[in-house]
Amino acid sequence: VSDKLSKAKEILELEGLSLDNAAAIGDDYNDIKLLKSVALSFTPNDAFEALNPDIKLTKNGGYGAVREMIEIIIDRENLRSEWVGRWL
Repeated sequence: VSDKLSKAKEILELEGLSLDNAAAIGDDYNDIKLLKSVALSFTPNDAFEALNPDIKLTKNGGYGAVREMIEIIIDRENLRSEWVGRWL
């Protein structure tokens, strides 16, 4: 997707959400607009340095970064019990 921000807005609208309800992860120039527009932005440890996310993850892309992001969101929103309950 060349314009990730537009695509994110399209998906969020379908779900009845806004960028204020969204988190995103990205690692390069084509992610800058999206990362600056969401409520919470993440980059993997090996991302392009100039992205300046809210949270830089300890895991590299393809090696657990998305899982780390999800775990952070779950804990920040106090959803651990609900999340674990979905899998048991």
